[in-house]
Amino acid sequence: MHILIKFFSQKSYLREFVSGKLYMNSLDYFWNNGFYEQKDIFEGVVCTVPVKDFNEMPLDFQAVQASDYHFRADGYRFCNVLCFYKVGLTQIGKIFRYNLNPSMSQFGDYVAIITNEAEFLKRIETAVRNTNYQVLCGDVHYHPQMINGIQSNPGPRMYLEAKGEKFTIEELQGKGFGIRKRDCFDKDSRYMNQHEWRIALYRGHKCADAYELDVGNLSDIIRCCNAANIQNNIDNCLRLHMYSNVEGWYGTASRSEMRELFYHLGDNKTTLFSVIG
Repeated sequence: MHILIKFFSQKSYLREFVSGKLYMNSLDYFWNNGFYEQKDIFEGVVCTVPVKDFNEMPLDFQAVQASDYHFRADGYRFCNVLCFYKVGLTQIGKIFRYNLNPSMSQFGDYVAIITNEAEFLKRIETAVRNTNYQVLCGDVHYHPQMINGIQSNPGPRMYLEAKGEKFTIEELQGKGFGIRKRDCFDKDSRYMNQHEWRIALYRGHKCADAYELDVGNLSDIIRCCNAANIQNNIDNCLRLHMYSNVEGWYGTASRSEMRELFYHLGDNKTTLFSVIG
């Protein structure tokens, strides 16, 4: 059981959301912009390869790696996303218990609480089918940094992008590397305090601009409040049984299908990132 909530930095953004206009930045934006908790160059990594397998790198370079090599699909720059905070609920008798991460307040002072997630998903899917796009909604999974099958030690990191050289998944697989597959619903565990649930939109063309998906007025399934009053409003929603049991991923495509769509949109190219510790 859970409740989805969305933070906004301005009241006008909240009003637009309630009117059904879902403003979705691209992953290209989050590769290069936003504050620390938003910016993530590893959004859209489609696979990781152990350092010991990818022996094309010099030995002295391999020796300073703090994590396996990350391969980010170029096509994911065209993926539009909208992110929510998922409040997990535990029920003991008639009492619900939950924890709110106080650091989420940096995402805005205004909050929208989704009071009917199933209906919200239905309206998103209907709007997307009318545009001939593809959409997928669901939980983000968080993974620790790994190096050669072992969780890497914590510490400061430097991220290096391999400029001027592209790789295909087929090429990496053909060399027998121990690939771990990923997609836009996988993120580094340093972001796990965000408990993210997201909408990912595929529009089928190479455009990294933000996009506004109009799903129709949402005022009947949204409760609005200030972030300072979020706990009281969540408690009121729980008393009215306004929580969700929806689990898994929902939309017009599966995770593997969506991943392949973006991979092919980027001409099957990936960019290599290494992590130096």
